[in-house]
Amino acid sequence: MQSMDEAYQFVQYFSVYNPEFPVLRWAIRSKDGRIFYGTGGFYKINLQHRRAEIGGELLKQHWSKGVATEAMSGIVNYGFNVLRLNRIMAMVAPDNKAANALINKGFFKREGCLRQWEKWGDRWVDLNIYSLLQEEWRKIK
Repeated sequence: MQSMDEAYQFVQYFSVYNPEFPVLRWAIRSKDGRIFYGTGGFYKINLQHRRAEIGGELLKQHWSKGVATEAMSGIVNYGFNVLRLNRIMAMVAPDNKAANALINKGFFKREGCLRQWEKWGDRWVDLNIYSLLQEEWRKIK
């Protein structure tokens, strides 16, 4: 995020309940709870079709320390074991090399690229779409 206004808009998006797209987010913290790393969770949760989209954000000073890998594993486990999801999706901008590497490390399969899927500020952004199925996760674990 480039400004406090962007941060405020982000918080507003996740703080307003939308029954069409339920959201479940957690703070990602150190095991002792003293260090805040970022947030992660699910949005666009659809329990009827047992699917959701995963996402998260880490503060820059915590990048490349394994925090995201551990958090993603916990979030995926919760999705499959508690929410009983069948499919977890991730949508990642192609130029976000770290997020694409993370999602690939998490055994997600790339399904394709959604061209000019979202508008970020004044530009259109493509998004890679990935998925992980419960049966695939069970084989890995």
